[in-house]
Amino acid sequence: MFIRLPLKGRLRLRKPKGKWFWAEFVYERINTFCFYCGIVGHNDRFCKKLYDLPYKIPREKFAYGAWMKADSRRSSQLGGQYSKFRWRENSDGGG
Repeated sequence: MFIRLPLKGRLRLRKPKGKWFWAEFVYERINTFCFYCGIVGHNDRFCKKLYDLPYKIPREKFAYGAWMKADSRRSSQLGGQYSKFRWRENSDGGG
């Protein structure tokens, strides 16, 4: 079975009192994935979508990155379900 859709980087959620926030996902035991297109199975050095572009994009502008890989379970201090995402308050005021 192949994953054909890009990984989710974050999801906008709303708290019960109405304040919006971003849940940023990190993945445990993730295989190779492309930092440009987010597809599992290849990296940005072999990304067809990236090389089909008529211009070069610097790696720091990619939508995905190594920050999406969770620390290994052995080195993680949180453990359990909370090691799979990070919370970040929404800075755009919600809505």
